[in-house]
Amino acid sequence: MPEEIPDGEPVPVAAIHPVSLVDYPGHIASVVFLLRCNYRCPYCHNAQLVVPGRFRGSPLPWGEVLRELEARRGFIDGVVISGGEPLLTAGLSAALEELRALGIAVKLDTNGSQPDALAAVLDRGLVDYVAVDVKAPWERYDEFTGVASDVERVRRTVDLVRCAAPDYELRTTVAPTLTAEDVLVIADQIGRVRRYILQPFVARGGETLIDPAWASLEALSAADLQRLWAELRERFDDGGVRAG
Repeated sequence: MPEEIPDGEPVPVAAIHPVSLVDYPGHIASVVFLLRCNYRCPYCHNAQLVVPGRFRGSPLPWGEVLRELEARRGFIDGVVISGGEPLLTAGLSAALEELRALGIAVKLDTNGSQPDALAAVLDRGLVDYVAVDVKAPWERYDEFTGVASDVERVRRTVDLVRCAAPDYELRTTVAPTLTAEDVLVIADQIGRVRRYILQPFVARGGETLIDPAWASLEALSAADLQRLWAELRERFDDGGVRAG
């Protein structure tokens, strides 16, 4: 497993995006980015959150973050906990309880590799919405996570959110070398879920990618994904193509 980013904070916050209208469907939300991830997806844009040595500065104290979110209450009605992989954070449950006390709806982003930790969060009613990244067809997963990955854990996460999450989405960033046929396979493998989202890969120059070489690789366009979604839409209750 890749080395984790060391820090002295139980909730290692790298940054806050003050306002988002797209990260939490139906909500005006702040987005809180946590450090650490167990994957090394080569096309990931958040290398500074994932790779030891790429993060510059010190984590923001959670108390300061909480006060900032409380001050925005009334303007924002949601918060997104993203990463990195938030479910690796030792202090996550306590942090979510504090957000609950503010009366703010909570969305959790996860790569799906931590089903037991997610089950504990759901059992305690600490999140309102879960977004699970499904990287690739199961047989190609390691190519897109950059490490040896246990796809059975991701399958368990998919089953868990289907049965236990108050609301949820599964989403695939259609990274370079993923084909339309691969996306159709993913759709077959996850089965019918409430909401499936396709996201186009946007290179943004490549300087923030874990592997900058992936910026020059060809990926399906947003128009390609719209055509693909037209083929997929009957398989899911809701979903579509989200702008990159």
